[in-house]
Amino acid sequence: MFLDKKELKKRISEERSAGKTDQEIYNKLIETHKDRDEIVVLLTGSLKREDRKKIRIWNTILLVLIGLTIVSKALAVIGISLNSENLWSLLFVFIISIMNVIFFYIVLNYKIQGYNFIATMSLLGLFNSFGKMGEGPSLFINLIVSVSIIGLSFALYMNNKPEIPKKDDNGNHIFK
Repeated sequence: MFLDKKELKKRISEERSAGKTDQEIYNKLIETHKDRDEIVVLLTGSLKREDRKKIRIWNTILLVLIGLTIVSKALAVIGISLNSENLWSLLFVFIISIMNVIFFYIVLNYKIQGYNFIATMSLLGLFNSFGKMGEGPSLFINLIVSVSIIGLSFALYMNNKPEIPKKDDNGNHIFK
C-alpha cells in the first residue's frame, strides 16, 4: 500500500508532535507505505521543532533579507517596464523576482535542503550583477544583502543538513 506524500507528511508531523523518534516513526510508516526511501527523504528533509527553534532568529533574518530583495526586484521590474521597450530585460528581472519568492517559501517552511540552492543561486546572481551595478550606495547595499543571504543560507544548511541514515541487512534505515 502506498500513502500519498501529503498523508505521509501529516503522519510524520503528528508522530513528532506525540514525541516519537524518527526511528519509531519510520518503523511504523514502513508497515503502511512500502517506499522506504521516500519515508527517509521526508523524515530527514524536515526539521524537528526543537531544531526550528534553534535557528528561528537566523531564519527570520534570512526571510527579511530575501523579502527586501523581492521588493527591490519588484521595483526594478516596474522601473524597467516603464523605461524600456525591451521585453527580454523585463522578463529576466521578473523571473529573478519569482525565484526570490520561491526562496522566501523555502526559508519560510524550513526546507533545509533548499538553503544550499539559495546560496548557490545568490552567489551566481551576485557575480552576474557586478558588471551591471552602478557605483556608490546601490553597489554597497546590494553587496551587503547578497553576501548576507549567501552566508546565512549556506551556514544554516551546513549546520542543519540532513544525514541519510545507514541501512541494516534487511534494507531498513537506521536513524541515530
